[in-house]
Amino acid sequence: MPSAYQIDTGQRFIRVTYTGAFAVGDILALQATLAADPEFSPDFVVLTDLRAAEPMEATGAGIEHVAEGSPFSPASKQAILVSIDLHFGLARMFEVYADRRSRVVRVFRDPEAAYAWLGVSPL
Repeated sequence: MPSAYQIDTGQRFIRVTYTGAFAVGDILALQATLAADPEFSPDFVVLTDLRAAEPMEATGAGIEHVAEGSPFSPASKQAILVSIDLHFGLARMFEVYADRRSRVVRVFRDPEAAYAWLGVSPL
């Protein structure tokens, strides 16, 4: 599976990691899995780490679909951690679509800055 997640209920924090090849369908499947997890809360902060993922092909419509399907509430802060320009651009596109739904998303290349912005310690 190209994704995994950890939930820290004490910090109200979720860390999602993608590795290898993945696609929009994998993100949508993870969103459904997260929403069904009994420890999940839509207002937890989340860090999505794409640094170990292969370049992903996605359309604007696909990224918009991911933003629409997000189980997170406007009270949640979402950080996306990237290492390549392609993921940076896709994550910025997601940030725009999420903003239209009153969600707070920021894209980072520096893990320390992402964790500091979320106000949590790494898992």
